Amino acid sequence: MSFENRLAAVKLSGNILQEVFNHIVIRNGDGISQATFTMTPQGAEDIKIHKKELNEDQTYWLFTFDFLAEGGDGYLMFSRADTIVLSDDTIRDLIIRYIKKENAAGNMIVPDTVARITVSSYQWAVISEQLSVSSYQLSVISEQLSVISYQLSVKEFRVKEI
Repeated sequence: MSFENRLAAVKLSGNILQEVFNHIVIRNGDGISQATFTMTPQGAEDIKIHKKELNEDQTYWLFTFDFLAEGGDGYLMFSRADTIVLSDDTIRDLIIRYIKKENAAGNMIVPDTVARITVSSYQWAVISEQLSVSSYQLSVISEQLSVISYQLSVKEFRVKEI
């Protein structure tokens, strides 16, 4: 793993958890497990935690990277959490320990392939449009770099000519 992140356990209300899912929509997706939801123009809808509807009045424990729990990538809503507990171990070390334990017990680690995020057709169109705009911007930048490269080669040629 490229960062030395630690595991963070975050205790927060369902209301704040709704904000977390809405932020995931703004970011056009992010990593989640044990939850599902649909991305719509209005935000996250049909949120289920362990196959149960999100209850905004209930308290939940969410496990994430310390970077995100401390507000990284715009997850500022975590600052209003009831409790944040940080592990002493890095996530990498926790994963290695888990794999070794399961391997020693002769257990096969089977990846979870459940679809977690559903994108509404409208939201998909928005994401596609954003990708098209980004692609266009990259082509404009590429064209500008080509012009600059040409200008530099012309200047270099003139310098060599003198």
